[in-house]
Amino acid sequence: MSEIIKIRICLTDGRTLNAELYPKLAPISVKNFVNLIKKDYFSGLIFHRVIPGFMIQGGGMTPDLIEKNDLNPIVGEFAINGRNKNATGLPHILGTLSMARTNVMNSATSQFFIVTGDAKFLDGQ
Repeated sequence: MSEIIKIRICLTDGRTLNAELYPKLAPISVKNFVNLIKKDYFSGLIFHRVIPGFMIQGGGMTPDLIEKNDLNPIVGEFAINGRNKNATGLPHILGTLSMARTNVMNSATSQFFIVTGDAKFLDGQ
């Protein structure tokens, strides 16, 4: 994988979001995300959770709010659990794309969120 992978998220209203993925900093997460893109996994899914000033979350729900949950979780790559010391350099600031998970560190599958305001309390997680 290259140093930076550029992706585009196309919304149903014609708008697009451009993002960069950093495989050297989060190889497991980026590989998972790219594989899901290649499988067209995200087509038809919505941003189902919006918390103003914090984030928008998508990648796991249909427009009818039915969870698309047919994936095995990936290993979390967080400085907090000692898996990825490089992740400490990734601040959760406006525009950051990050994998969503439950409180279980190794529970991420396809859901992701985009930070809409600084969320430095997530740094290293």
